[in-house]
Amino acid sequence: MKNLSVQLKYVSSIIRLFTDLEEDLTNAGSILVVVYFHAEWNRACHTITHVIKELEGDYSDVMFLRADVDEAEDVAGKYEIYEMPTFRFFRYGTLINELTGDNTTQLKHFVDTLR
Repeated sequence: MKNLSVQLKYVSSIIRLFTDLEEDLTNAGSILVVVYFHAEWNRACHTITHVIKELEGDYSDVMFLRADVDEAEDVAGKYEIYEMPTFRFFRYGTLINELTGDNTTQLKHFVDTLR
């Protein structure tokens, strides 16, 4: 009998409502969830969005979610997002860390350490 290894891939999704985020965080359980708060008008966000896409490909065991602060105002308000880009890291639906800014080295370190 063959030993089949299954690798899960968590698809990035766009969060528009707080209830959607709550549901995703609850369903993720022990999986690290990275919520990327961004704004279309923010230059730093344009740069780091490319890095997020790379990370999504590199870390199949991490769930990446995106929330545009202008489209998901209730989510941004609930988490008091005032600077972009901002990253919030969750496990079991609980906030475990956060990072603000476009330091890609630090972002990769956070994901490596927390996953």
